[in-house]
Amino acid sequence: HNGVGEGGLGHKNKVKSFTKSASGVKKVSMSGELALYLDFNGNLYGAGYGLNLGIPNDTSYRTTWTKRASNVRDMETGNRATWYITNNNDLYVGGQGGNYGEKGYSQTNNIKFIKTASNVKYVSAGSHCSCYIDFSDNLYFAGSKTSLGLSSGKQSTWTKIADNARMVSCGADHFAYIDNNNDLFTIGDNIRGQLGIGSTTDSSVFNKVASNVKDVVCGTCC
Repeated sequence: HNGVGEGGLGHKNKVKSFTKSASGVKKVSMSGELALYLDFNGNLYGAGYGLNLGIPNDTSYRTTWTKRASNVRDMETGNRATWYITNNNDLYVGGQGGNYGEKGYSQTNNIKFIKTASNVKYVSAGSHCSCYIDFSDNLYFAGSKTSLGLSSGKQSTWTKIADNARMVSCGADHFAYIDNNNDLFTIGDNIRGQLGIGSTTDSSVFNKVASNVKDVVCGTCC
């Protein structure tokens, strides 16, 4: 699509074939109106809508890659927001969003990067929720409580919801995690049957749905 220049190609035109956009890339992540990549020197670059890249008062379209942080170990795109973990294992978030509490703090109108957690091993951000795993394998949640299978409300501070976690992936209003026994658990909104529990009923408890799982990725309704 490239409508806000998120391809980092210097323009906002549609791209109909694969085009080289950057070199020395370790990881890439894309979501609505932004894209990020991490290079092998720990530098984080972004393209797309300036506010979503954690640049206050910037309503321009960054059509070329803009350096946003250094000393970065991992990163993630969320709901109009940029997330990254430093080599010191601190979690930062900047950009728009936050109306559902998914940034892990109550302020919703902040754009600049803020440290929101420490001792972070892995992070995943969805449309209305986010999760991280610490180095003790505890799983923490923030965001819309519909992502926990509840009817309403939001959790604006990080809350421990599980332990023995190895990996997590957040969707729109649901998420899944893999424990250290390689079992897969799901919870939250289930309107399209995305929890894999044999129904379309929302669930407010974790459901073990598979074993011997290596990796998991949640989408909007899948």
